[in-house]
Amino acid sequence: MASKFQHKLLLPTEKNGEIRYNPEGWKVASQIHDYMDMHNNKYGYIITHNELTVFRRRASPTQEWGQVDFSSPIPLKAERGQLNAMMVLWYFHVKYAVMNEDGGWYLPSYYHNYPTTLRKKESSAKNVMEAFVHSLSRWAKSIR
Repeated sequence: MASKFQHKLLLPTEKNGEIRYNPEGWKVASQIHDYMDMHNNKYGYIITHNELTVFRRRASPTQEWGQVDFSSPIPLKAERGQLNAMMVLWYFHVKYAVMNEDGGWYLPSYYHNYPTTLRKKESSAKNVMEAFVHSLSRWAKSIR
């Protein structure tokens, strides 16, 4: 279980009219996206001592790298009648892994469209995060 990660690290904040993203949160999101892409998975998740966050790589007609959505935080413990993380994970695995609904878990890798400037050894974590956030920002503008 992850101990440093919290869902709120993924959320943008606004300061002086400028939208900012927490670099630590997006390092985690970028890393799980890479793992999902490497293994051709459409879905992934992070579970901590307090919450579950589910990620989904989006199919892109242009096979653009870095297209990812994430869920609201799902608590590990919940009141009677409310969903908790264990119930969500059970449902998630049955629906996508066992029953293969909604196209199942498989999504081809788009690594071949990973920005070439980021493939170089001298690329920094900051450059990777900037490319990932740029991709996320384009997606956020498209849904407004």
